[in-house]
Amino acid sequence: MRKKMIWNSLYNVIKNMLIRNLFRNPNKPPTKLNLGSGGDYRTDYLNVDAFVTSDVKKDIVDYVKTLKNNCCEEILLKHSLEHIEYDKIESFLKDLNRILKTNGKIIIEVPDLEHTFTSFDDDWKKAQELIYGSQGKYEILHKNGLYHKSGFTEKTLKELLLKYGFKIIEFSRVDDALKVIAKKLD
Repeated sequence: MRKKMIWNSLYNVIKNMLIRNLFRNPNKPPTKLNLGSGGDYRTDYLNVDAFVTSDVKKDIVDYVKTLKNNCCEEILLKHSLEHIEYDKIESFLKDLNRILKTNGKIIIEVPDLEHTFTSFDDDWKKAQELIYGSQGKYEILHKNGLYHKSGFTEKTLKELLLKYGFKIIEFSRVDDALKVIAKKLD
């Protein structure tokens, strides 16, 4: 039964990708992006990931640079921002602001470093994974994609978003992560 469910799920993902790619206008930019989609394939988004099957198999930093100004209504970064080198984060956020339409929404979920450090003694292995990523744990599937190259606290994430023209609409903690929903200002 479980095998059948897995095959059905895989079949649906492949079918949706094929249908989407057959009817997609390559000259029309996407309106909703799932950057660093990983295993979270969403049919109503353009899924971009360099390491797993996605609509666009490309590094998200490089891909965003190719997009036109004000072309996206929504950008989702669910546990992918921390995989970008810390010295590229600011220019990446600047690019995200550039491609997002005015009042467009950005949703970011990242590990909460502050929580991680305060819970370090409680679950050392979990804290290590939150800080450094899964690394070799899933190497066959993702190669180098699971290394964390930057980290965020509530304060640093909010400051970065405000600095690059985003207004925070909602902020919450989800398990060991920070979740922010923000909008692009005029």
